[in-house]
Amino acid sequence: MHIFRCFDVMKKIISFGDSVMKGIVTGKNKEKQGRCRYEISKSGFATLCAAKLGIELDNYGKFGNTVVKGVKDVSRHLKQIEGSNAALLEFGGNDCNFDWNSIAENPEIEHVPQTTPKQFSESYKNLIDKVRETGCTPIILSLPPIDSSKFFSYVCSGFTREKRDNVLKWLGGCIYNIGNWHEMYNLELYKIAAAQGVRIIDITTCFLSRKNCPDLFCDDGMHPNEEGHRLISDAICSASLL
Repeated sequence: MHIFRCFDVMKKIISFGDSVMKGIVTGKNKEKQGRCRYEISKSGFATLCAAKLGIELDNYGKFGNTVVKGVKDVSRHLKQIEGSNAALLEFGGNDCNFDWNSIAENPEIEHVPQTTPKQFSESYKNLIDKVRETGCTPIILSLPPIDSSKFFSYVCSGFTREKRDNVLKWLGGCIYNIGNWHEMYNLELYKIAAAQGVRIIDITTCFLSRKNCPDLFCDDGMHPNEEGHRLISDAICSASLL
């Protein structure tokens, strides 16, 4: 059976997602309180994919984007989607995130993510339907993992010792619950893809299979660095359809 690469017959792709899709990485300089300063890399995975595959790619990734906002983005660009062969969708990293300042202030009360798992699933399915209505093929990207240790240090930068301890207390004393929660949203993507009959490309394994996985992320632990973006690009470009 001949195997075709997923994008062999495609000439134009449109993409929607968050800062990972946009190609955001942390710069060399830092802001006050050790916060990372962000910039758009010229070697983001979307840019690399377009060059490798020789296709036109319109990237509508946005910093801080969630799938709820993504539905609105798609609605605003229906004509552009209609003229594309496929739409790459990458959401989840912000959806599963919390207000860490609020948690640090009061770890005893209930805190909810930007997008609850139920909202995430419903909104993603809505987004897929809107793309399909244009005749364009939606393709989901799984999530890159998160480096819990780096991420914990990042969200707690500038916190007092008490507030840092409050965050750890809310996490049940285990910083790796950050990654566990993040992975739950990643697993939800596979459920959505199966339920909707949508192609999903695994960009998670290329990170987890590397012994130097932490080295593939920026200082904030959630944005892949340029080496990480090259891995994502390779995974997408080698994705095959039987």
